Amino acid sequence: MGRVKFDPQKIHPLPNFALSARDFTPSPRPPRKDWEFFASGREAFFRIFARMKKSGFAGRIFLPRYFCPEAARAAGEICETEFFEDLPSEKSPRFETLRARAGDAVMAVNFFGLRDMGIWSGWKLRNPGAILVQNSSHAPFSPRAQGADFAFGSLRKWLPLPDGGFAEAENPSEIFARPASSMPDFSADFLAASAARSRGSGWEEFAEKLFYAAEAKISARKKPGRMGAYSFETLARLDIEKLAQRRFAAIRAFSDAARGNGFFEELTFAGGRAPDIFSACCPVLKFRNPRVRDAVYAKLREKKMFAPIYWGGFGEAGSPAARAESATLMCVPPHFADSESEAEGFCEFILGLCAGA
Repeated sequence: MGRVKFDPQKIHPLPNFALSARDFTPSPRPPRKDWEFFASGREAFFRIFARMKKSGFAGRIFLPRYFCPEAARAAGEICETEFFEDLPSEKSPRFETLRARAGDAVMAVNFFGLRDMGIWSGWKLRNPGAILVQNSSHAPFSPRAQGADFAFGSLRKWLPLPDGGFAEAENPSEIFARPASSMPDFSADFLAASAARSRGSGWEEFAEKLFYAAEAKISARKKPGRMGAYSFETLARLDIEKLAQRRFAAIRAFSDAARGNGFFEELTFAGGRAPDIFSACCPVLKFRNPRVRDAVYAKLREKKMFAPIYWGGFGEAGSPAARAESATLMCVPPHFADSESEAEGFCEFILGLCAGA
């Protein structure tokens, strides 16, 4: 059996909601009993923020400089924000740039599931008065950092769900342990955009407009809202371990096919390390030459494909290190392949674009 030819229509940040019977368990399983469920990861953070105010929070939070600008703006609307250097391609935050004091909160981000979050335990021991908040949006089922006071994240970045976020809690509030009776306002847009995208050629621009309309609606929401009934029920029925194993195998196949290519390094399996299956988010490509990265991205856009670049940063307010990181990274949406053969075919497709750059 040879490699499966890569389908360009699959490269888009919209989740693929066309699941098969193999993706579900024989009977629904109750979602995590130590989680509260929200419409998005951002709204889960709003819930965490309310809890922090009861735990000696001084009103200032430190975020990685390499971070989603929209999420940073949302945080800035409810408290003072400061930044420190933390880059996905490095094994550890640059702790010397983190000048938090007692009462300050610090967001520890598990970028794309690349991090061993145990690196935060020593920092927490040296700074017991700071509030450590773990953001696991790219790997919601990955291990929690020892010493983290709070943990939250998105679910829809890792699973085929149109909405969903979580916040860990010892005693979850009853209202946030069960879903809303209907979808959040942005969720229907994501579902419709995905359906339009699946129709193929000619629907791409319409799907993209719906996608960004949904993102705008998320940004407009300013308080915690519950996860929708459809996403909650889907989460209860998904075979999370099977999905994780399949994704893990596909990313490994992509990484093996990319090894030694001369254009980029695939960070998930860089240096021969293998993450926990629940920490594998998506192939993260670190390009040696920003010009090649930009050329590959432009060619994908010409073909109506959209591989996210995380993140453009904060413009002139961004640091040189964060801008350099953003200029060389490109990610592949986590639902890009169902098989190892397709992952290998996709890698060949990307390398062909690199060679023509």
